[in-house]
Amino acid sequence: MNRTRSYEGKIFIVADPDARIRKPGNLLEYERYTSADSLPEGEKVGNFKRIPKGEKVKVDEIKIVPTGTSRHIVVRRQHS
Repeated sequence: MNRTRSYEGKIFIVADPDARIRKPGNLLEYERYTSADSLPEGEKVGNFKRIPKGEKVKVDEIKIVPTGTSRHIVVRRQHS
């Protein structure tokens, strides 16, 4: 099993209070709250959607996407 695949099926606890959710169709951009969203306390339209610090997430799928430089973004589909 390669290193990337070793994350699949495991549960992680989010440690970063600024863990932003990326847009599925454009992984270089982040999801933002819109007027159609139910806003969590303290959030407003236009703010980034985040995964709360301390949230447990399970990695279901991993996708590595080139960013146009020598770097890559590893995207994980996840749920609590």
